[in-house]
Parts: sequence; C-alpha cells; structure tokens
Amino acid sequence: LRQTVDLTTFGPVGELVVAASRLGQADRADAVQRQLDQIIDRRNPAVPAGWRAALGWHHIQLAVVTDDAVAAGTAAVELETLPTPEGERPATFARAVTAAARCWADLLLESVDIDAIGAAVDLLNDALLPWDAARLAGQAALRVTDPSAARSLLERARTLKTPLPDPDVTRAVDSPLSEREQEVATFLVDGLTYKEIGAQLYISAKTVEHHVARIRQKLGAGSRAELLAALRDFV
Repeated sequence: LRQTVDLTTFGPVGELVVAASRLGQADRADAVQRQLDQIIDRRNPAVPAGWRAALGWHHIQLAVVTDDAVAAGTAAVELETLPTPEGERPATFARAVTAAARCWADLLLESVDIDAIGAAVDLLNDALLPWDAARLAGQAALRVTDPSAARSLLERARTLKTPLPDPDVTRAVDSPLSEREQEVATFLVDGLTYKEIGAQLYISAKTVEHHVARIRQKLGAGSRAELLAALRDFV
C-alpha cells in the first residue's frame, strides 16, 4: 500500500488488512496495521470513543479470520471499557459492536450464549450492519449443540443476509451445475476456503468439499487450476 493511511481511508484500508490476514498474508499487512493502530490509539482517552470503537471492531474482525481467541478476548474487553460515544449513530454502532465482540470472543472458545447472540444480532442490524449480524448468527448456528437453536439462528441469518444475485438465466439453463453448486463455484473463484464458503452458505466445510468434488467431476477438471479456469465460464 503506497498511499498514506489516515482517518479518511481507515475503512477500506482496514478491510484490505483483514482480507490479507484471511488469505494467510498478515505479515504483508503488518506495517499498515501498525499505522492504523497509531492513527487511532485505542488506549488514549483523548481519541474520540467512536473511532476507538471502530478500531476495536476492526481488531475483532482480524481475530475472527485468524481464529485468534486471545486477541478477540482482548479487543472485546477494550470495547467494553470504552465510554459511550457522543451522538446517536456512533453510540448505536458502539453498543452493537461491543455486544458482538463479546459474542465472537466466546464463539472462538466454542461457547455459545443464545440470548447474547440474539441481542447482538438485533443490535448489529439496528446499527445498519446486517451482513455482520447474519455472519454472527450463522457462525453461532454452526457451533451450537441444540438443533432447535441452530435452526432458529440459521433462519435469522438467512433473513438478514443480502441475497446472492440471481444467476444469469442463459447460464442457468446451459450450466451443468446446480444452483447450490453455482453458489459454491462463485465463492471458489473469489478465493474463499471451504470453511469460509460454508460460513457464507451456512453449511459445513465437509459439505462444501462434497459439492466441489461433484463440480470437479461434472467439469472434468483434473487440477485446481483447471477447475478454477473452467468455473470462470459458469460464474
């Protein structure tokens, strides 16, 4: 990243750092992350609480994509100790991400509090973060042991998640892939792992693996490179 990082670029730059970490290239984004931490010092009371909440939420996202329960717990505690930001919108955002941060920290330790998850999902949705709300509900559903609770969380996630664009009609007719296989294929081309695809579609990584095996068989792809090349004709 050659452009200087500042508050105006915090959002998109933060997303790039999270994406790099998700792809296992966190070391390439370390310098940028240090800049973000310097611009918004979470421990400096002189920095507006709204910005500190935004950075805390960013650290939660990093912890989630790297399965770092310790980092998630630290970020959750820091968010919980922040003062309430001034202004209705910043305060709503801070309440939502603080509640969600605690839920994520617990989820990474395989602990699911259904009531806390439900409350956090509602707060995220109220804060105009429906994608984050759906993601939290979906991940909780994959971890909860109560089948009824899992179904309820999955349904909640589906109602919140922005629907995928309808497949092109012509491609849908000509494609040998089923609708679900086309969804999996889209995420494969985007570079997501089986686990990440499962989280998006609310299915297990093993189920994703079975879908990929069928896709590979249908397309006659012998290698991953051949598979991805063939998939670009269908997504």
